[in-house]
Amino acid sequence: MRVMALRAARLRHRSRGRSLFCKQHLPRKSPFTKTFDDEREDMEQKTARLTVLIDPTKKDAFEQLCATQDVTPSQVVRQLIREYLDKHGITYANQPQNSNGHHE
Repeated sequence: MRVMALRAARLRHRSRGRSLFCKQHLPRKSPFTKTFDDEREDMEQKTARLTVLIDPTKKDAFEQLCATQDVTPSQVVRQLIREYLDKHGITYANQPQNSNGHHE
């Protein structure tokens, strides 16, 4: 039901020439349900942009899935990048440290 309402709001905004993901209609997370990853993302400086070309149907499916899980597509992509870097043992400047003082 909520996904249908979001789609309708986005279509209205699209027809007015506004962004598909206007902040006014994005699902809002409760400030009381922040996870460790949410706090980590708050600490990261988000000043670089990554442009990815993908199939429009996959993009739509991805955005719909993110909306149903109450996360933004950017949050999911940032998490995937962190996991990929960790998987390959790559360290970076603002990487969180574990209790031993080493990078995770």
